Amino acid sequence: MVEDDANDASLIRLAFDALESCNAFVCRNLSEAKSYLHGCGMYADRIKHPFPNAVICDLNLQGESGVEFVAWLESSSEFKKMPIIILTGSTSERDISAARRGGVV
Repeated sequence: MVEDDANDASLIRLAFDALESCNAFVCRNLSEAKSYLHGCGMYADRIKHPFPNAVICDLNLQGESGVEFVAWLESSSEFKKMPIIILTGSTSERDISAARRGGVV
């Protein structure tokens, strides 16, 4: 999960904790998420940080865009087929249009 708001991340993590077969790991920004996905640096241990089955990403991160992250994922053969869920509280038509242009359904 890519979420920069600690409260939102906690709520989503609580939902995953209720499911015994699912674990959620929170990355606070896109750089951290990319490192996690590539298994780089502190995320190199795939036992401790397993490769995810899906990505949940906030649409609007501080100074970053979830839409750009989706485009980055889809441009990579390694991550292209990974299920991506975008979360947002935005009702802005601009945000929705940008997400759709970026490949979010």
